[in-house]
Amino acid sequence: MPQHATASQTKPYQRAAQRCSAGLKLLSLLALGVTTLGAAAHAQAQSPAATASNPSSFPNHSVRIVVGFPSGSLLDVLARAIGDELRKPWGQAVVVENRAGADSIIASETVAKSPADGHTLFLATLGALGLNPHLYRKLPYDPAKDFAGVSFVADSPFGLGVNVDLPVKNVQELIAMAKASPGKLNYASGASFAQMVGEAFKRAAAVDIAHIPYKGVQPAVTDLIAGRAQVIFGDVPSLMPSYKGGKMRLIGVTGNRRSVIAPEVPTIAESGLSGYDYATWYAFVAPAATPKPLLEKLSADITATLNGNEMKQRFLSLGLEPRPSRPEVVDQLIRSEITRWGPVVRGAGIQAQ
Repeated sequence: MPQHATASQTKPYQRAAQRCSAGLKLLSLLALGVTTLGAAAHAQAQSPAATASNPSSFPNHSVRIVVGFPSGSLLDVLARAIGDELRKPWGQAVVVENRAGADSIIASETVAKSPADGHTLFLATLGALGLNPHLYRKLPYDPAKDFAGVSFVADSPFGLGVNVDLPVKNVQELIAMAKASPGKLNYASGASFAQMVGEAFKRAAAVDIAHIPYKGVQPAVTDLIAGRAQVIFGDVPSLMPSYKGGKMRLIGVTGNRRSVIAPEVPTIAESGLSGYDYATWYAFVAPAATPKPLLEKLSADITATLNGNEMKQRFLSLGLEPRPSRPEVVDQLIRSEITRWGPVVRGAGIQAQ
């Protein structure tokens, strides 16, 4: 091969090289275009708007369930049980985030101000959404406007317990003792709703029983057993160990039906206070701007989970019965509870903070 090619000899190679270079540039541009389109499609799939228009793409990352109570509480245990099951159909982690304190105000505000993309849910209570508007003058959220219902979960009656040394075995005997000695008896409560249930009982029975507030049901139970409190209102699962252990007498439940874990205990309405029906409830809500198609998917997935046999057994162990619902049922419930509890709070003489 000659060491130096002539100009005429090199032209074919130059033209071939130029064509090759142009082809490589074209391929590079095409590859860049495909990459850009792919990135844009991925970004769209990750956006709340994309998830809303195509709920089947939900969830595209981990979901958090916010609760307003500490780890180990009934609501925390309930949230974790549901989250464990939802992880299966969703294929994503479901994380329970405890934002305890301030009567669930911290948790409520957290969810109300979260992105409305379905990835943040609030396992709310009657206290957070039905009572707080009457207990606090300035809430950082509006229960009726800042949340969208997803699904009802369960309701739970509270228990009316007494110290074993108190000479009463039923609700009527307690009422008789309270009327015979106005202001001499006291009742303990560890949450705002428990106090409201107690105040509603006082109004219905026309008795004067002093209230002793506690920071949680367990300290209240401890003082009841020790005799520093004589009566208690608290969630039935929390009272069961002391009741079953003979350290407390459970004489009534506050709902319209008996507790599934203490069916031998009559309702307070059965015991003579007709119409007395105060049970707390738990329901999933999302930020208000969450699109309806996404709310429907969330509700359907939660309903399927709650209706599973395994979940029903887990609920039963907590003294609950799963009762899923459509989103609008929760919206209506929140509005009705806000209306219902105003007179109870005012009648108890409780001033909003």
